[in-house]
Amino acid sequence: AYIVALTIGDIWFAGPWREKMRLGSRFVPSSIDEEKALIRNKNFLFIVFWAISIAIFAFGADFVTGSNLRWYHTYGGLIHSMHSEDASEREAVLKSLSNAIHDKKWQNPDIRDQLATMIDDPDSAVRARAAYIVGRAKIVEAADGLARLLRDDTASDDARSEAAIALGRLEWMPARAHLLAVLRSTFATNHGDNGVMMSILYAFYEMQDQTVARDISEIVETCRDSGDCGVDLQAYAYFYLKSMRPKTAAALAFSVLDNAQTTTAQKCFAADLVRFTASKTDIPKIKSLFDKAPRDLECPVMYRKFHSEAAVVLFEKDTMRALFVRAVGNLKDAADYDWIWMVGANANENMRTRKVAEMYARALQK
Repeated sequence: AYIVALTIGDIWFAGPWREKMRLGSRFVPSSIDEEKALIRNKNFLFIVFWAISIAIFAFGADFVTGSNLRWYHTYGGLIHSMHSEDASEREAVLKSLSNAIHDKKWQNPDIRDQLATMIDDPDSAVRARAAYIVGRAKIVEAADGLARLLRDDTASDDARSEAAIALGRLEWMPARAHLLAVLRSTFATNHGDNGVMMSILYAFYEMQDQTVARDISEIVETCRDSGDCGVDLQAYAYFYLKSMRPKTAAALAFSVLDNAQTTTAQKCFAADLVRFTASKTDIPKIKSLFDKAPRDLECPVMYRKFHSEAAVVLFEKDTMRALFVRAVGNLKDAADYDWIWMVGANANENMRTRKVAEMYARALQK
């Protein structure tokens, strides 16, 4: 189209702009006279003709090739790069494809087939990228490959972690068994902040699977008694329990809070769990724990960032005493109004706890 435009331009549209284009350079008017010449010498018409000829050529070529030109422009270039012998190029194209603005391309059968194949790529970074997209696109055909990647001890932790989260996003029945088997075998030898275990815990949260609550409660119990577990690992375990709210969660949280040997972090996680799982019969116990809690002890509270693009969890600060006030306030018992009001009115109380108490006192008044 470019050559055609220049050829016809030689016949119809004379002028300095066309001459510059013919020589392969850009013409940028440097004065008002050159701008006037752009119109006077019919260069503007040449630009219009050039744009139209390109459009005609593109649509014509797409029609002649039976829409294959459009397919290659949309998908073919990606698939070609995904077959590249250069691992960095394969990773780069997957990084670009992982952006949610390309989610429609995830539904193309050729793209999906290639992504499923790339789960077994020899490069760990490529496997991690492919696993992430497979989970987001819910490519169930790649489930067996994800299970192999999860169990592959030679793969990087990032790749195995992405495989775990992807399995959690797929509606694939065997996923729970694969995830649970790896969680049990890994935790049996490693109580640290293992990225794969944390991703498996997050995957169970993604699945909203309550059948594994007993296993995750056992992790919390082991950490309570051994004292050698990673803080982040425990945060993910408690996060699952407070999200799923199994019936035994409150009793487990109180056992952690009553244990003199547990760490401050464990007590913080347990206090946060109590506010989601306690019942009205637990209120006297919660008030007793409130009285014993230090006034200015801050706790990291784990929560999920509200988007589905990635497994993102964040931490915010809250005081332990405020967590106990929240636990009582969440039960919405009017009989607790006076206690909550007194906490908010106590000038010696820390400001964070007072603000929380005032919020719940207003709610109980309505």
